[in-house]
Amino acid sequence: MVTLGAIELVGGTMTTNNSGASKSKDEIIREMIRHEDNLISARMGWMNALQGFLFTAFGMTVVEVIKNPDSKEKYCVLTSLYSVVGIIVAILTLYGISLATRAIENLLDCWNKISENRLGEHNCIFEPDVIGLRSDANLLPWKLLPWLFIFVWAILITYSCA
Repeated sequence: MVTLGAIELVGGTMTTNNSGASKSKDEIIREMIRHEDNLISARMGWMNALQGFLFTAFGMTVVEVIKNPDSKEKYCVLTSLYSVVGIIVAILTLYGISLATRAIENLLDCWNKISENRLGEHNCIFEPDVIGLRSDANLLPWKLLPWLFIFVWAILITYSCA
């Protein structure tokens, strides 16, 4: 038996939470996948909001440099700082998203094992997936956007002080 908060995974196909309601392992795995997906969504939201603030600060600093070209060296430190923070935020977001993605992959592996065991019981060729369409595409926003921010900040840090 494995306890996950109020959820207990027991050897059988049915489990019970503290309220006494029964849940199948499929439902528990769906809830856990939904939780990891929500973590990805929250991490992307925080990253995008912070990147927006950093780009705004960067833009305001560049406007000041345009107004006062003599102070370019002074503002170079600020623009470099914004760029470094933007890159670090994107890297940390990528790390958090990779952890959540691995957790989802582990949950799907667990579900696949459970599903394979049921094939013999139900003589079923097709077992419905525990989540919707799966994709390994690298163009998904949570995989692409942090890299895009890293690239843009790297360009900005290179040319802002040149």
